[in-house]
Amino acid sequence: MSGSGAISIAILGGLGTGPIIAEGIRDMARAGGAIDCIGLLNDREPPGARHAGLKVLCGFDDWRDLPPSVQFIHALHKAKEAQARKARLDGLGIPLPRFARVVHPTAVVAESASVGPGSYLGPNVVVMPHAVIGAHVSARAGCYISHDVRVGDFCFVGPNAVLNGRCEIGAGGHVGPGAVVRDEIKVGAFAVVGFASAAVRDVAAFEVVMGVPARRVERLAPG
Repeated sequence: MSGSGAISIAILGGLGTGPIIAEGIRDMARAGGAIDCIGLLNDREPPGARHAGLKVLCGFDDWRDLPPSVQFIHALHKAKEAQARKARLDGLGIPLPRFARVVHPTAVVAESASVGPGSYLGPNVVVMPHAVIGAHVSARAGCYISHDVRVGDFCFVGPNAVLNGRCEIGAGGHVGPGAVVRDEIKVGAFAVVGFASAAVRDVAAFEVVMGVPARRVERLAPG
């Protein structure tokens, strides 16, 4: 249970990213933060079930049954499924102030950078000056977000990915593990830059690109 004054956080999601975020919350607590992960909201498992030591509290639609003091963060990012998952999250109607920021103690965030509510910054993430990270972003372990970068809401930046200076990732964009986006490049909304790829030209919305240099391999259907 949370101690007096601690922030209680419930994670929307299940296996995979859910335990990763929960471990980040535990690391914050071990570093002296007044924060606690109280469990999961999950649509597939009944209340009381457990995933990786995390208790299922209720389904997504029952979030209002939790105390008003509980804050949320989601674990719903998946390449090519960002549109549907974002729509599911938005449809819940959870007020934005109820979403917590989870920033791992080893992350380095410049004073002039900003991080939106509901976002997760994993171990050894680096965010340079004047970068703007939107709401509900997942920046995974070891990724580097350079100066003046703009990362839109609901984006995913994979482990060890690099976003070079002044590039822009549109809402729902997905940059895979080890991928690189060149400086001043724009990646459109809900586009996917595949793992270990190098985006050296702008990527249109809904495009999936892969390779070095990255080339279009697929176009996702809008909506």
